[in-house]
Amino acid sequence: MISYCTNVFQAETWEEIRKSLKTFMPKVRNELRSIDSSLAKEFIGLGLRLSAQAAYELVTQKGEIEKFKDWLDSEAFCVETMNGFPYGRFTGDVVKEKVFLPDWTSDERLEYTRNLFEILVQISDASILSVSTLPGSHRFFYPDREAMFARLEAMAIELDKLSQKQGRLCRLGLEPEPFGYFDESNGVIRFFDELRKYSKHPELVQKYLGITYDTCHAAVMRENIEDGLNALADNGIPLVKVQLTNALVYHQRVDSSLSELEPFLDKVYFHQASIYRKDELQMVHDVETLFPAILKEKPTQAEWRLHYHIPLYAQPEWPFADTSEYISTTYRVLKQNPEWMPHLEVETYTWSVLPTHLRESIEIQIARELQYIHQIYEQH
Repeated sequence: MISYCTNVFQAETWEEIRKSLKTFMPKVRNELRSIDSSLAKEFIGLGLRLSAQAAYELVTQKGEIEKFKDWLDSEAFCVETMNGFPYGRFTGDVVKEKVFLPDWTSDERLEYTRNLFEILVQISDASILSVSTLPGSHRFFYPDREAMFARLEAMAIELDKLSQKQGRLCRLGLEPEPFGYFDESNGVIRFFDELRKYSKHPELVQKYLGITYDTCHAAVMRENIEDGLNALADNGIPLVKVQLTNALVYHQRVDSSLSELEPFLDKVYFHQASIYRKDELQMVHDVETLFPAILKEKPTQAEWRLHYHIPLYAQPEWPFADTSEYISTTYRVLKQNPEWMPHLEVETYTWSVLPTHLRESIEIQIARELQYIHQIYEQH
């Protein structure tokens, strides 16, 4: 099953999220039916995103989880994975580095993740359940590693108890992101090696903590998908979830104006980038923040890859392109390794900040992305 991450909706409280789900998801299914009736039956997964506030409200309001489960069942919507990366407000406001706060050095992050799993086991009938989260912290926060390791170990111990009680496997997937505490597979391996050495229960860490692999992030980091995923497996790091996302590519020319990029810049999200020119690779932590300085540089020939989730089906026109080959390659590698069994999730959340020419109604956009993924799946 392929899920669609609901952080696409501009909703933060439980009431706002509940309303968005009930308003838009039936419309998405209707759009899928108009495209291909079989798609509406196959793609009914919700990659549920709840803010810390919404999760707390859902846990503490008597009978609310049961009501939500009843609605999911009545609509035949399934939830097997949740997005626990953004703790607070994620749409309609400046997010930037706030998306990494609070990090795994804090009790707030641990409690939030506990709440998500408490909700998930009550609303899902899946045999394998997952929550994705941030890569420990942000590199620029210089976090206390032992504090971070201690809370992640505590989470692994709780997931062992929960899995034993439920008779189901509950896993947490840390998501590498450019300029995160780790952002590519070699960094992941070093982090997990250190975490296991620190832990008094390395077997639980290895079983219940793994990676959420985002294809947009991998593209920006210019990682070889096959090598990266196989390296994780060789080092005993579970592939908990794969997020199927598309990065924006910009081909800079000597005679070009970088103003071509401006429609894709916004003050809401981090847009990290890798810029390859003259056999040199430059990493930029946020293009929007540094853009005034970049504009003053002498134009050169370069290939930019931006952490900017463009629609999977977009096929931007020159001088822009996408990284859809990363999605195709990921599918191929996953089919070669069926024992990995990650959850699959489409996670394009930038609809509200897309340039006008790429926007459609949200139900049409989601349906078209799911149709695209189905076509990729059929090709492999």
